Amino acid sequence: DSFALNDRVYEKGVGGFSLRYDPAPEVTVVAEGPVYAAVRVKARYMQGDKQPASRPEATYEFRYYAGSSMISVRARVTQQTPFAWPEHHFLELNFPDQSFTAWAGGEPLKEGKFEVTEKGWSSGQWGALIDGQNLLGMMGCGSVKFYDGRGGYGTYLHGPWTDWSSTEREFQATLWVGDSPAGPAVLQQAAKSASPQSVAYVTVPPLLDALKSARGQCSQTPGAAGARATWVVDRVGQLAHEKGLLTKGLALAKELSSVLSKRTGADPVKWFCSQSEQLRSLDDGKLLAAFDAKQLRLVSLYDLGQRRELLASAPPPPLWELALRAEGSSQRLSADAAGLHRSLSLSAAGEAATLGWRLDGEPGPLAIECKARLAQGALLLTLAVKNTSATWALTEITFPQVEFGALGGSAEDDTVVTSRGSGELRKAPLLNAYRFSGLYPSGWSSMQFAAYYDPKGGAYFAAEDPYASTKDLQVETVSDRPALAMRVRWPAPDSGVPGNDWETPGHAALRLTGGHWFDAAQLYKVWARHSAKWWPADESRPDTPDWFKDVAMWACTGGAPSECVEKVKKLAEYVDVPTAFHWYSWHKIPFDVEYPHYFPTKDGMAEGVKELQAAGVRVMPYINGRLWDSANDDFKNEAIKYCTKSEKGEPYIEEYSSGAKLSPMCPTTPFWQHKVQEIVGRLTGPEVGVDSVYLDQIAAASPRLCYDKSHGHPLSGGHWWTTDGYWPMLTELRKQLTERAPGKALTSECNAESYTNRLDGLLTWHFQYQDQIPLFAAVYGGKIQLFSRAYKGDDQVAHRMKAGQSLVFGEQIGWLNPDLVLKNKETGEFIREMARLRYELRDFLARGEMARPPRVEGDVPDVTADWAWSGEWPITTSALQTGAWQATDGRIAFLFVNVSEAPVKAKWAFRSSDYGFPADARFVVVDLQEKTPRNEGAAFARVLDLAPRSTTVFIVKSTNH
Repeated sequence: DSFALNDRVYEKGVGGFSLRYDPAPEVTVVAEGPVYAAVRVKARYMQGDKQPASRPEATYEFRYYAGSSMISVRARVTQQTPFAWPEHHFLELNFPDQSFTAWAGGEPLKEGKFEVTEKGWSSGQWGALIDGQNLLGMMGCGSVKFYDGRGGYGTYLHGPWTDWSSTEREFQATLWVGDSPAGPAVLQQAAKSASPQSVAYVTVPPLLDALKSARGQCSQTPGAAGARATWVVDRVGQLAHEKGLLTKGLALAKELSSVLSKRTGADPVKWFCSQSEQLRSLDDGKLLAAFDAKQLRLVSLYDLGQRRELLASAPPPPLWELALRAEGSSQRLSADAAGLHRSLSLSAAGEAATLGWRLDGEPGPLAIECKARLAQGALLLTLAVKNTSATWALTEITFPQVEFGALGGSAEDDTVVTSRGSGELRKAPLLNAYRFSGLYPSGWSSMQFAAYYDPKGGAYFAAEDPYASTKDLQVETVSDRPALAMRVRWPAPDSGVPGNDWETPGHAALRLTGGHWFDAAQLYKVWARHSAKWWPADESRPDTPDWFKDVAMWACTGGAPSECVEKVKKLAEYVDVPTAFHWYSWHKIPFDVEYPHYFPTKDGMAEGVKELQAAGVRVMPYINGRLWDSANDDFKNEAIKYCTKSEKGEPYIEEYSSGAKLSPMCPTTPFWQHKVQEIVGRLTGPEVGVDSVYLDQIAAASPRLCYDKSHGHPLSGGHWWTTDGYWPMLTELRKQLTERAPGKALTSECNAESYTNRLDGLLTWHFQYQDQIPLFAAVYGGKIQLFSRAYKGDDQVAHRMKAGQSLVFGEQIGWLNPDLVLKNKETGEFIREMARLRYELRDFLARGEMARPPRVEGDVPDVTADWAWSGEWPITTSALQTGAWQATDGRIAFLFVNVSEAPVKAKWAFRSSDYGFPADARFVVVDLQEKTPRNEGAAFARVLDLAPRSTTVFIVKSTNH
């Protein structure tokens, strides 16, 4: 066949079940008129002649509109009992033949050819398969996906692909089928009118009048009391409109008027909860949280200050899900599963709750308890799972999981922030599909929090875990409804061991945050400073050498001394600031081969180190802090015992450009800890005499879920990777350096936060993404030195964009081949200026901390260039890069860098309250170039007029606070 509608459910233990295998679907024409025709199809999910025990089935309705290429599709999917399906596929339009040769989708529009890559990808809110002028498009369903698999699995266009554990759900989408000379642009335009955001409901005028009157009463009641009453009004409206209970809603709305006017003397929240047996609420005057007392779901998270709901209005997800396994079987169990005994109790003060679940049968016995507590605008959650089964083992815990809705009624001005690399900010994630996932701690999942907000504020979501346990904090647009899901998935410690328990390390936190990413970063910073086991005991970092803090330029090249020493010296002379050299391939073995046998060095290395140091250049060689080459005889004979291993007992293997099969070692083993310490000792000692050592991958790569019992750590998940592995390894290494070679520094790749107090620097070469923000620096600036970017390709504008952004993000400049600076006049001069400013502002950028980014007003243009991070890599940023950094003496430096080829004009507006100063504060403002001080009050402005490739810096100091 040339086409298959491959809609299905799948779970590893029971397999896949597809609608197209139902031998007797019901097909009904339900409408046939001049405007549209509608066809309804009802089918069961089948596997041959078998159905799953939960009996899932679906009803699809296709509406065909006269004179239109658009077909609306709505589906209602049900199962008789809850069952957790990890995969639920809606609208997989699969073509195994050559029907379509090209694709298009996304915003901005992207197009490409199918080349049988056997890879899949998401195109955002819409996508289309193309054959000449013939188009098959999909939109209005969240994220649309492609797969390029002609001749194999098939080429497909795919709608929502989610998990499913409830007894019912709904999907919707719009298909576009036809031909158009205008090509895919016609679908791009059509997609703007096919958003899943539209909501319709049935109502009656008396209900609307009663709700309007109640809202009027609420608006006249100030403070938290008025906010609580507004929550009640909103819940009554939701009960009537979204659940279709018009009669009950109207009765409640009429009675509500008496409650709000205090004629009954009842508290509106307690009154409403008493009218609804399913609701129990917590309230601290800033945040109101409500739970469904029957299913124990978090149904409301209400910002009392802004008087608005934060959660999506659709049925909420279960608070937790468990993955369990027994011999030959696996199951997923969610908080709303059948067979669970449930309980909920509130504290006397109404600020805490205990939610309980008990399962007496399989896959148990299990006792699960969630404690919820409100404090200062935060809902703090913990979960404990007591597993007394002799046969079933926990393998993964998902907790917590919530879904946020459009804030303030509009999704267009909403923003999501995650910790990908430096930090990533995406606008309108409900309208432009977004997904973030990655095993923490790593360079691509560097911190344990995310935020979702609009200009008035929003929600901060975090796993505030002081031990940096292995986890996957996920954020994604929900594909079948207007919601943004956030959840944390925890690999279970002792995964696969029957009877293993689990409890939350620290707690999960849902906090109110302000309307800027910096506000969320400061919430996390406050927690980390107080609780995180990696926060430096002395924030001034006296254990990091001053010379390392002062480095302003990094060279990155390698080879024998004759290939690199002279040009690094020339770079240092040209930039005329403290310079360091990251020396690659200093060893005789090839790069990424025969690790960890780095010695002997290439001839003359020790002499080259001395020559560079005599020229004022600090030297830092590369070694890998994780890998052993599995082809080495000593791996096969000895090291294999200490490498990380899969459940099958097989060594994990990683391959990079060298093609060598490298095995990540288990950091808990003294064998590997001593090997790394030995190599560093030889490099920093008299044999070579370097100033620092770079330990590749430690702060970049995700933990490996090791299952080797002989290593003594819990199998798979937990926090052993940090607390029993790299933390003691690095702590001992620093102790040895302090005793034997003081004044040395240790660094690693990328920016996993969990090593902040045990390293001196982090190589931020991977800060190369669209929409990146200095989220990491806002938390850890001054606590560890961040250095440099990868300068790939030959786009000189891109090089200047990186250098300018590096400066305002607080990084040491460079990590580049000296030729880039020495052989490109304009780029070289610009990068030199960034390095000199970095050095001049070292009290702010190296020893201070990030302050709130400056307010800039005006029509500032964007600039786009190819950053060449991975092939062609276009990045667009503002032409004006800005930042603010505060020194320990209270002075604040405001930095403005024009990275473009054209002049930039704007206005900078300063408000003392943004920086914690009172309304009567007075300031002295100094332009770093003009050096002329000016006195200013608590609010002032400056006109910015920057020439191409130029900078302006203002130093602001309070004179009376």
